[in-house]
Amino acid sequence: MIGKYRDGGYAEQIVVPARSVFKLPPEIPFEQGAIMMCSSATSLHALNRARLKPVKPSHIRSRGLGMSAIQLAKAMGAEKIFAVDIKPKKLELAEKFGATPVHAGQCDPVQEIGRLTGGRGVDVSLELIGLPVTMRQAVRCLAVQGRAALAGITERVSRSSPTPMSLNKELR
Repeated sequence: MIGKYRDGGYAEQIVVPARSVFKLPPEIPFEQGAIMMCSSATSLHALNRARLKPVKPSHIRSRGLGMSAIQLAKAMGAEKIFAVDIKPKKLELAEKFGATPVHAGQCDPVQEIGRLTGGRGVDVSLELIGLPVTMRQAVRCLAVQGRAALAGITERVSRSSPTPMSLNKELR
């Protein structure tokens, strides 16, 4: 990942593999295309990895990547999208994009999503922040056979951070 694991994220010029380059269509200005790489491409990849299918409830964190994920999930046919955040302005924007806001500073988002889905949970959950607590929440709000995509990048680790083994135990 250029800028994270490989130098060059803020360089004026870098060399990248040809498969990583594409020409923007004329209707997309460079300034908008530049941010799409991170927010839209990351969100689309996470939704694809989670195998989002139309008409499936989804849980998405609503920060920068989350706003792209909300719009993409809507375009991909998600019927109900829950946006979780602690910032009211982010939740207002998420609601304008068609998501149901869940204020994690005022309630337990796992319990609230459970309540809003009649105890069922969501089929797809995206975690885009990279915090151990949000990773656990993303898994805990899943319906039976639901899928979580943990796309948040972090260096933070806690004793209770999810690992593949602990996530399997938590799902049982």
